[in-house]
Amino acid sequence: MDFLRRHDVPLAADVLQLLADSPDTVTAYLHATIQRDYAGAVAKTEEDEFGRITYEYPRTRNVLRTLLENVVNALEELAGHLPARPWWRKKTKLGPREICEANVKYFRAELEKVPAITKQEVLQISIRAHAQLKRLKAEESSGEGDPTAS
Repeated sequence: MDFLRRHDVPLAADVLQLLADSPDTVTAYLHATIQRDYAGAVAKTEEDEFGRITYEYPRTRNVLRTLLENVVNALEELAGHLPARPWWRKKTKLGPREICEANVKYFRAELEKVPAITKQEVLQISIRAHAQLKRLKAEESSGEGDPTAS
């Protein structure tokens, strides 16, 4: 129901109609929109917590990687519903299905270049960042971090 409140009526009607024809496509779409919204919340949380130092943003990177993975899955699902290029037009431009399939192949290759960060790695990065923040606070309280304290 949250989806219906957040989108305009024509889009919601199209999605509900598509739900009858292809529930997997709608599931992939809804999951991607939830991940998209979640990515912003995760990024804000990490920025609020570690914005004062150089930080790798591992949770944000994982959410964005998952979002890209969902986009690839949705494109793959969509490609299955699009018409293929007619057999008599083999030498002409690509059809919609071939374009989606080419994009799926490209994005899957790009996804392989961005490895997922394990929970253990996220914890290690966060521990190092907390230690760095603690040192920064100690420097600021002793006057070392303040350039006007001289």
